[in-house]
Amino acid sequence: MTNDRSLLLQSDVVLFHVGALVGFFHDVPLPDQRTPEQAWILYNLKPPTWAPLDMTRYNGLFNWTASYRLDSDVPVSYGGYIQYPPHDRYRQNLSVNFNYHKVLFSAWISSNCYDYNRRQVLIRQLKKLLGDDLSLYGTCGGKRCPQTSCFDMLSRYKFLFALENSNCRDYVTEKFWGALSRRQVPIVLGGASSEDYRKVAPPNSFIHIGDFPSLEQLVAHLRKVGADKALTTVTWPGLVTTTCTASCWRDADGGVTFVRRYTTAPHLPRCTPTCMAGSTMTSVLSGR
Repeated sequence: MTNDRSLLLQSDVVLFHVGALVGFFHDVPLPDQRTPEQAWILYNLKPPTWAPLDMTRYNGLFNWTASYRLDSDVPVSYGGYIQYPPHDRYRQNLSVNFNYHKVLFSAWISSNCYDYNRRQVLIRQLKKLLGDDLSLYGTCGGKRCPQTSCFDMLSRYKFLFALENSNCRDYVTEKFWGALSRRQVPIVLGGASSEDYRKVAPPNSFIHIGDFPSLEQLVAHLRKVGADKALTTVTWPGLVTTTCTASCWRDADGGVTFVRRYTTAPHLPRCTPTCMAGSTMTSVLSGR
């Protein structure tokens, strides 16, 4: 992949970031030329609440979509997991109580204090219930977590509140995958429901807030899990988890993915106004 626009007409695939089209970045004009066999791809890792795009302006302009949505032409994940090779699994302690040796209870970290699902309200309510057992980091929390030591600081906690800023279908970001890489139990809120996490996560690896009738019942469950050695046993360390930002994905697998999609496509369809629509929004505090 390249950012050199002088190679535009020589490229088989051209990637357009939604952020450029909605004005988040500096104004990026659309190319005034393209070859008939060239694929134009609409690329986006943000939910529609943060990157609203009027697709009627681009009807038929793009061939494919590439986003966090699993039904995209080219799904782009924030993370994932694979199994260790069979001959290595016996060394990975497939049923080790990683969580039992963590000395602190739970944490939340966020630098984005704006949201569409009232997660700030949710965190304030959880802080009242958990007290000193919930540490708040980042711009929205108050405690500093320096980049050079943040991973180790957060690794001391049994639970990590991985709350997305929007509850949109398939929207599961690096917050979740980062918690798994630290061998924590992520407490999640995102996607359209907990089913969106089950589709991509290791089995029995998370707790979804939406599965509890009240925050009081959630907190009671966390205290029970946190105090019980059997319940905090992590049964999936035989899986390798990966967290990938857009830049690392671009350098690692993105080019290969698009080339494979291009060379196997029987034709180049055109994207209609509905191709990026359909994200489901749900209320965080519904029923509470």
